[in-house]
Amino acid sequence: MRYYRAYETDNRPFLLFELVADSLQELEEIGLDADPLVVTEDQLMNPADPDYISYEYGICHKRIFGGVIADRLTGEITAQQTALNAATQLVKTKEVEAALEVETFTYASRKFPLTPSARSVYTAIVDGNPASTNLITTTGSYTLLQASIPAFKAAYYAALFAVNDTELPE
Repeated sequence: MRYYRAYETDNRPFLLFELVADSLQELEEIGLDADPLVVTEDQLMNPADPDYISYEYGICHKRIFGGVIADRLTGEITAQQTALNAATQLVKTKEVEAALEVETFTYASRKFPLTPSARSVYTAIVDGNPASTNLITTTGSYTLLQASIPAFKAAYYAALFAVNDTELPE
């Protein structure tokens, strides 16, 4: 059985665990067998363990309080979930912004950039519905006719949604 010692960081709401021993004998030899912050591998991995330490949405429902592992207060969990969600949204926003700087979409066998300036032009076209307009592609220019604007808009919006719906790496 492996043994882990709990610790907290400044990046709460995370309660983290560090491997301290690969056996009870090793745990006793290093003098941590009576440490209240030491838990077994089963407590971390086996939901059937009566002392299982669960994580939901990245938040551990335990904390270190008074030198022991204790339950988190419900209000504390809610506040931490809110903070974690806000931080995740910020990361997602930055990832989408970065992706839009380099992504393209295809329409009429041409690739169109999704940079901020290009998106401003596309919005003006969709809103203004001009008779025709020249657009910059990744390989030159393209004349978009008024009759083609709905199909162009559909391809453009599909590309935006695809970038936005990309999952964050874990």
